[in-house]
Amino acid sequence: MIDAALETPNQVEVMAKYNDIKDKVATLMSQSYPELQVKGQISLEVKESKRDIEVEMSFAGHGCLDIDGLTVPRIPHSLSLVASVDMPASKKLNFITDSCYYEGITYLSRSAQTIDIIDKEHKYVGPRFTLDFETQCFTVYDDRIYVMQHGNRHRICIYNLQGKRISQWNYYDFSKGTANMLAIVSGQIVIADRSNQQVNIYSLNGEIKKQFPCSLISDYQLTICSAGQDSVIMTDVCLHKIFRFSLLTGEVEWLSKAIRFPKYMACYRDKYVLVSCLYEFHNIWVLDINTGERLFELVDPFQKAEGIAVGLQIHGDTLLRRDHQTIRYYKLR
Repeated sequence: MIDAALETPNQVEVMAKYNDIKDKVATLMSQSYPELQVKGQISLEVKESKRDIEVEMSFAGHGCLDIDGLTVPRIPHSLSLVASVDMPASKKLNFITDSCYYEGITYLSRSAQTIDIIDKEHKYVGPRFTLDFETQCFTVYDDRIYVMQHGNRHRICIYNLQGKRISQWNYYDFSKGTANMLAIVSGQIVIADRSNQQVNIYSLNGEIKKQFPCSLISDYQLTICSAGQDSVIMTDVCLHKIFRFSLLTGEVEWLSKAIRFPKYMACYRDKYVLVSCLYEFHNIWVLDINTGERLFELVDPFQKAEGIAVGLQIHGDTLLRRDHQTIRYYKLR
């Protein structure tokens, strides 16, 4: 309980109490209490010769806390479906292998070796350009599409938004496991080198900037996403591990084994990590980004039970989920 009782005409004491309450509320919110919400702002009210500090709290509802410029996002508790886009029927199997939302456009990689697009109105437009290899991972950053090739060749191919290849470079990972993934953090590309159990940080042009050993990296399938400006989150689906890795110190900040078969994840407003599992198609776990603590379980009633590759991406309050043939857009609430 926060004690806000104070009776004094001394302005210095009043302001000290005011700042103390602000600090305590900020501390509470940093501990990720899902029920806590503050309505309005902590404020001073003049009543004759006294100033009363008033704090109003409620334990229901969702939204954001804003205390004199401090904004803390609420834990997402539900999903509201905005749109669902199915891929057109095809005589040959043509799965969605990855997706990326950029400037209102959704880019899709397909197993038929194309990069397709969905427009801002959630209408499937079709292929934007054709690759000469199949990819399981790509991302769009600063008007460039970075496509990862894994297998006979280990390289990053860079295209402009119209599909013209601009450059390419090789990365280190000679694992015989499944395809690797990349993340772009603060203008640098981060890739796990599974064959050498290390994290490699590249410039956008392929120059090695840093290399950190990481014993948690295995030869199994890893997924990776950015977590703020100086770290990444990685999952190992076979060993049931999720961990946060600092790109400044090369240290593991936390390790969680609370979720079985963690597959894809995305960070929500640098506060939470949303994780989908390989065989639990309807469930999305919410973790604290700073501690790895499991906080909440979201349920997606629209996900088809037969889906298996349920990828995640978050843009603002919009969550994208994909399976082999469908992209769904949700509002996080």
